[in-house]
Amino acid sequence: LNPADAWQKLTDVPQIHFVGSEDKIMPEAVARSYQQHFPDAKQPEVRVITGMSHHCCWVEHWSELRQEVQ
Repeated sequence: LNPADAWQKLTDVPQIHFVGSEDKIMPEAVARSYQQHFPDAKQPEVRVITGMSHHCCWVEHWSELRQEVQ
């Protein structure tokens, strides 16, 4: 499924998308493209995490990232 196809149903759902700066599988450009589907006032937040790839190191940082969004 492609989340960009259902963005209208998600406009009232708070979203934060974490993207690794080194992610070649799901790069920042993909997250920004999804973000642009939404009206300006309801765009999901995209946070780029320096040094992270698609697979590397997320587990070690989830606790810290989670605290940022609570």
